[in-house]
Amino acid sequence: MVRSLRVVVLVMAVAIVGCGKRVEPLTDEDRQPLVTADSPIRGPLLVHPTYHFSIKRPPASWVELPALATESNPDGRNAVYVYGEPDNTKLLHVGLASVAGDDRPSFERLIPDLVAAFQSAAKTARLTPFEITGTDGHLVATFRATMGLTSALVRVHQLTVPGKPPVIVSLTLVAVDPDVYADILDSFTP
Repeated sequence: MVRSLRVVVLVMAVAIVGCGKRVEPLTDEDRQPLVTADSPIRGPLLVHPTYHFSIKRPPASWVELPALATESNPDGRNAVYVYGEPDNTKLLHVGLASVAGDDRPSFERLIPDLVAAFQSAAKTARLTPFEITGTDGHLVATFRATMGLTSALVRVHQLTVPGKPPVIVSLTLVAVDPDVYADILDSFTP
């Protein structure tokens, strides 16, 4: 199980690094750690310091895995955050990449490239067809990958913030049954 989780995280990193046309690089400030915030309505959150998106904080038993985040960001150009159970049975990979995808046509071209890169890096993975939902300015692509007993639920969000380069935010939840924690991915707020 530990090997499968690691493989899925590294495959997602390879897919993001290998797809899409790069635009302006992320700044050092853009690659700073996510910060914890408490919302009286949404509960504990993880918030990006410059793009200001937020997601529900994983359960308190999950820990940051900075070594895996560094390993899954080989060129250092992306912002990558990894959280998981100490026993390595569940994992959340959050990736922020500055790639062209800020309008519907470029996002619709980007997602098949990302899925193809994922499939190429994980040849034995079974992938579901991707689905793109949302409206211009916040498109979302969703697909699933299964490798052995491990499944990954992947959501890729288009995000444009005034004064910043356009980015995609990938959220990958890896577990035997990632739907148990799908509320983390569902909680994404731009």
